[in-house]
Amino acid sequence: MRPRRSGSARSELLIAIALAALLFGFLLFAFLNMGRKTAKGSRHGIVTEKLFTPQKEQQVTIGAGGVRAQEVDGEYRLTVRVGDGEAAKDYHIWVDPRVYAQHKVGDKYFFVEPPTALASPRPSPAPAAGATPQAIPPSPAP
Repeated sequence: MRPRRSGSARSELLIAIALAALLFGFLLFAFLNMGRKTAKGSRHGIVTEKLFTPQKEQQVTIGAGGVRAQEVDGEYRLTVRVGDGEAAKDYHIWVDPRVYAQHKVGDKYFFVEPPTALASPRPSPAPAAGATPQAIPPSPAP
């Protein structure tokens, strides 16, 4: 039989408690930072336009459940303005028909920001009075 070392049970207990505290700390850190990336890309804005473009088509989806076909009436899009004044930015968001029906112009809308290529800046102001629009000069006659 092996002789028992003095204090080995105590050191094993301290190691187990330290590892449990470390694991608990890691889980707490992960839980607190779970939604951080989504929160940074989220936007709140006001619906400024609802647009429905009729394009009746049949969509075919191939997935794990097999082939599925559904008929779509068209595109449902909301234009949402985020910010005020010169810093305002309009986002064109394609939505489901149910979401389109739930919102009206003037409602607040929360969404996750799309890639910057889909965001359109606010239209530029009208030209000043007396300014002449630039035109392409006519090509010389042959």
